[in-house]
Amino acid sequence: MNIEKIWESVFNYSDYEKGGEYSASDLTGDILAVRLRRDNPTIREMKYEDKISAFVGSSIHTQIENYIESENAFSETNMQSEVKLKYRNLSGTADLIIDGKILDWKTGKESSISATIKKPDKWIVQISIYSYLLSKQLNKPMNTIGYIAWLCTDTQKHGVLELELLSLAEVTKLIKEFMIDIDKPLEELPKCDLCIKFKNKWCQVRKVCPFWKIDDDFSNISEW
Repeated sequence: MNIEKIWESVFNYSDYEKGGEYSASDLTGDILAVRLRRDNPTIREMKYEDKISAFVGSSIHTQIENYIESENAFSETNMQSEVKLKYRNLSGTADLIIDGKILDWKTGKESSISATIKKPDKWIVQISIYSYLLSKQLNKPMNTIGYIAWLCTDTQKHGVLELELLSLAEVTKLIKEFMIDIDKPLEELPKCDLCIKFKNKWCQVRKVCPFWKIDDDFSNISEW
């Protein structure tokens, strides 16, 4: 697969639509931002630079799927790609399922990928939720292992990371806590870590955020 030709299928990208009210990735992000986007659906969720990243990621996904199909991998093993998963009001899309194990593609700059490999907590939560949803659909126990196939778009380094997933009890607890917390009064939700750390003045929901107290030079950041 020639990953230098990532733009060949870039226009196949389309906005992701959730199959349920919440997606698996919602449980890995800031709950306040998830709540504000839910309550303000007309707000544009994705920044232009994020849209470009999504174009690139989608292009790479498409090329991987085409490669797998061209190699007849689906006829040789129990493998499915782009599997829609849903249980109640939680959903997700598994990039690849091999013999009941979830594999997800991750792309990004090497600095970002390397940092997440060292601390893959969010990847573990996301894959664990996918595995949980799959187990509900198949009425089978969760798998304890998942995989991340990662690709650095700037250096083309790549590899596969094996992850030990959360237990059924841990995933159930995490989901229940999220579903309870998401409907709490906004003032009781934790402030977004992303904004505090990186002073994200381009936040798409800042105009409806009760905690947004910041001016052009960020001199009020200490008020948070």
